[in-house]
Amino acid sequence: MLPDRRIDKLQILLQEEIAKIIERELEFPAGPLVTITKVSLSPDKNYAVVFVSLLGTRVKESLEILRKKVHNIQQGLNRKIRMRPV
Repeated sequence: MLPDRRIDKLQILLQEEIAKIIERELEFPAGPLVTITKVSLSPDKNYAVVFVSLLGTRVKESLEILRKKVHNIQQGLNRKIRMRPV
């Protein structure tokens, strides 16, 4: 039961940190609301799937910005979270 709790805590931590990085470092065209709704972490903690909600106008443009900046978000996580691999 303990490993499941650890994964849950890591998912919450990743969700909060990714949201902070997106808020501080990425600029979106006026209009969309970007929300990290869920992070799903693999049992071996090597892979994560991040679920994003985009509301408002220019959603496609905002999604494209997120796709282009994935590497920057990963680097931001590496700086904030001392866990390897990220």
